[in-house]
Amino acid sequence: MNFHSLDCQLKFREQERFAEVKYFFIKQIGEEEAVLALVSLFSLPDEMLLRASSGAVLSCKPGTTLDVVPVQSILSVVA
Repeated sequence: MNFHSLDCQLKFREQERFAEVKYFFIKQIGEEEAVLALVSLFSLPDEMLLRASSGAVLSCKPGTTLDVVPVQSILSVVA
């Protein structure tokens, strides 16, 4: 099965952020299995462009660091 990365909106440290999902995986934590995603967070939106567009354009740059998040934190898939 081939998996192409996908972009998503997620809840990360109490903020709504955009990220690219690299992989999904299952990890045993104690007696429970946790379904997790390895993500690369995008930058926060460009504030000047966000204000100039009255909040319509959220321009973000690709991230360079990886984080692991529970899949339940993914709010939506972004096209």
